[in-house]
Amino acid sequence: MFGLDSKLVTLMIGCTLGVWLTSGHMTEGAKRIFQKLLVILAPLSLICLVAFSISGNVLGKGLFYYGFTIIALLAAALVLDVMVSQQSILKRFLEMKWLVWIGSISYGLYLWHWPIFLRNDLHLPL
Repeated sequence: MFGLDSKLVTLMIGCTLGVWLTSGHMTEGAKRIFQKLLVILAPLSLICLVAFSISGNVLGKGLFYYGFTIIALLAAALVLDVMVSQQSILKRFLEMKWLVWIGSISYGLYLWHWPIFLRNDLHLPL
């Protein structure tokens, strides 16, 4: 259920987007078209992703049939917006110094989150 085989489509969406963006095959004409589309699509994608994460498992079993694919496509639209559009609000937000700093220490935060949560569950003193 949570294996890589159940999310193959989502991995392929991300891989395809990454290869396409870094291969240099995107023409300037395609870039301009995407910039125009992403003015509407990126905020809509962000709203949908926030709604998905707030509402939880609203799709039930549909999450495994088509939900992960929809979420991957919405996330791909945001990645495309950040990579293609110079006027992207999300790009400007992600370039804020405090977010860049958190990103630079995020792996350390990831490593330490489990012992901290475990300590809270066991009610151990600091």
